[in-house]
Amino acid sequence: MLRPAGPEASGACGSSGGENAAVSITRSNESRSRHGFSSAACAVVALAGLIVPASIGAAEASKRARVEFNRDIRRIFPYRDYVIDSFNRNKPFDQFTVEQLAGDLLPHPTTEQLVATGFNRLNMMTREGGAQPGEYLAKYASDRVRTVAITWLGSTMGCVECHDHKYDPFTSRDFYSLAAFFADIKQWGVYQDYDYTPNPELRGWSNDHPFPPEVEVESPYLKRRQEQLREQIRQLCSGALARAIAEPRREAAFEDWAKRIAAFVPASPTGWTTPTPTIEIEKGARLQPDGSVLLLDPADKAARTQRGDAWSCRMKPGNLSVARIRLELLPHAAHGGKLARDNAESASVRLSASVCGANTANEKPLAFFHAEADFREPRYFNGYELPGVLDGWQTAKDRKSAPQTAIFALDTPVELTPEVELKIVVQTDRAGCIRLSLSSLGFDPQLRDIEVMNTSLIERDEQAWASQADGTRFVVPGVSWRVYKTLVEDLSASSPIRVAYDGRNMELMVRGPMHHRHAKWIDRLIMAIADELEVPIEDLGETTWQREQADRGIEADLSYFFVPAKIEAVREAEQRESNKVDDYPDPDLVVEVDISPPQVDREGIYATLKVPEVWLFDGQVLTIWRLRPDGRYAQSESSEWLGIRADQAARWLIQEDRRDRKAWTTRLATWVRGGMTP
Repeated sequence: MLRPAGPEASGACGSSGGENAAVSITRSNESRSRHGFSSAACAVVALAGLIVPASIGAAEASKRARVEFNRDIRRIFPYRDYVIDSFNRNKPFDQFTVEQLAGDLLPHPTTEQLVATGFNRLNMMTREGGAQPGEYLAKYASDRVRTVAITWLGSTMGCVECHDHKYDPFTSRDFYSLAAFFADIKQWGVYQDYDYTPNPELRGWSNDHPFPPEVEVESPYLKRRQEQLREQIRQLCSGALARAIAEPRREAAFEDWAKRIAAFVPASPTGWTTPTPTIEIEKGARLQPDGSVLLLDPADKAARTQRGDAWSCRMKPGNLSVARIRLELLPHAAHGGKLARDNAESASVRLSASVCGANTANEKPLAFFHAEADFREPRYFNGYELPGVLDGWQTAKDRKSAPQTAIFALDTPVELTPEVELKIVVQTDRAGCIRLSLSSLGFDPQLRDIEVMNTSLIERDEQAWASQADGTRFVVPGVSWRVYKTLVEDLSASSPIRVAYDGRNMELMVRGPMHHRHAKWIDRLIMAIADELEVPIEDLGETTWQREQADRGIEADLSYFFVPAKIEAVREAEQRESNKVDDYPDPDLVVEVDISPPQVDREGIYATLKVPEVWLFDGQVLTIWRLRPDGRYAQSESSEWLGIRADQAARWLIQEDRRDRKAWTTRLATWVRGGMTP
């Protein structure tokens, strides 16, 4: 059944600042269903879909890495889904029990097992003023013991919380011994930092904050919805382009826009231009050589508003279409190498903009539809983190001495002329040095990306890419990991585009028939030699290796494994039909077919991934590279894994007659058995 967690949990759920009731799931071990669960548990699952309507958070915490959940019943979807999925998969009851009570203590716990331990956090919590932390920690512990006893022991331990009964099998000592088992769960008695009950770990917490600790988990439903929305966006873009081409008026407007963008990009290769602003010197602002503005405290500090000072910058960039405004906060020596003035750890910033012509009285405010920052302190409302920084940006405290950037996307791009002035107002309490830049290029609000991406390259129709010559390459500079990963995920399985990412720049290469033909023959060569030499080998073919921790990604033409432990790991992942690249080890040998010269450091990417051996083939020459102890590649005469020399491999790929593949394979096998002598 579902019940409030203990007699104390009578407050209004979700009330601001008051004592909030959580939902606790209780089960009896009697009357097991055919799934191995109790009938009471079946009722819980049936009711959970009605009573628990939203999502949950879980987080690793405390000395034993126990995972906790937020008490808010709107945030416990993953735990509810875990219970339902356990029934659907007929999970053994003992496993179901262990995962919920101590799944985080299992060796290498999975995300599912961590979510399962959210059971331990389904108790009452409070941030009510006047509540005593020690008292409420005791309440939480008591509720947990009573729930565990009823659910898994089929008995109540409520009485022995206070006193023993002569014939009761449990004593007060048993009650508090069981409470001690869960004593390492990371919780706070009062989820607030009051003056009379200080809580330094929750400094700055408010009634809008969630109940930590938490961790984000993937939602299958939201992932499906995300894919549906992406498809809708693609269809809308395709439809808009088709209409623009079909209607002469729209086509002319589109051509005019394309010409202006074509003129903007060469002049601003980063995608941004930084016009020299006219600033209000009387407020203590100082223009710097790099176009930034050093902000100093005004002489009249008493005039400072609660939100800080408003700094007005005026620009006349000439003929320019403005779609985005970039605001950079830069560390400066005048402020001790920090972003903020007065030795503050963080700064609060708001941005607004307007345009006006020769008659400054006709000032027109500009509207923004989205704004995001690369780093920021989270802000909350009613337990949920607020997205974006459109209505305010609090800079990240842990990067107080490093640049931080926010991008503001205009609802409708504005067309500036030499007579039109752009006014940008930055309201801030502690920002020390700012720089404003403008861009004519659009912005994808789904990406928390503040770096430049030439979308005209990325959004081209894949058929247009297929029409490019085999080996054609394009480089998109200044790309984040998020943009790279999103692009790779959006490409279809049959896409001719091959993507490499070196941590900053992204290379897009077109693969044609010749490219595939070379790769197939190299694969036949490697597999035939391994078979004849009886060398253990496992291949993954064409694979995209993404390693977020290394900030690198590349799609190898061919990938092979020779180390027995790696071969076993690959086979286990394949047996699970895993499509997650993190489930596979880095390869021992990769093959790169490069008909045209690479435009990014592909060898450096493989070095970061610690791939021991790389074969490079340009259609005429094959070279073999081995990774040295210093982390760099050196050219090698032969392969360590197969023993074949580079010139011998090239001969079988180029000079040998390949018109009859079976005859070619037979000659190769005979040559290998003969010791691979010329």
